[in-house]
Amino acid sequence: MKILWIRGEGDYDALEIEREVGVDEAFKLAAGNGGSYYLEGDAYSAMLYVKDFGPVDPKFVEFIRDNFIDYDRAKSEDFYVIEDPEC
Repeated sequence: MKILWIRGEGDYDALEIEREVGVDEAFKLAAGNGGSYYLEGDAYSAMLYVKDFGPVDPKFVEFIRDNFIDYDRAKSEDFYVIEDPEC
């Protein structure tokens, strides 16, 4: 499984990147730059990281999101599972 980890510097960076740039495009930027990329726009600034893991049960990811991810923090720093079959 591959994930895109967005580690923002402000309050809403992950949300703004998701909305303005898109998860797929942000993933491509980081993946094409050796696995990390600094992205800055008018409403956001963040480091993007691509992380690669072995097989992970989607139910486990859902459990982590539902029970351990703080919503307020996730607006600035979050991870996105990349569903691309080529990954």
